[in-house]
Amino acid sequence: MYFVRALLGVSEKKLYATFSKLNQRILKPAMQECNEVSDIQLQLIAHREGRKIIGVQFEVKANPKYDQLQLP
Repeated sequence: MYFVRALLGVSEKKLYATFSKLNQRILKPAMQECNEVSDIQLQLIAHREGRKIIGVQFEVKANPKYDQLQLP
């Protein structure tokens, strides 16, 4: 989980010390925007050890809103 925080540049911020705050304020809004405006669709898969999140994985699919056959 530290690796994801380091990639996002929030590893030193105490505001994002818990995964729930990081997910609520950073990950969900970014995924929602990506799903709305791009041709890919993201889904977060949280890897748990008991109740603790130990890692995250992103599933990337083609966004059905932006079918490649419908070009303007």
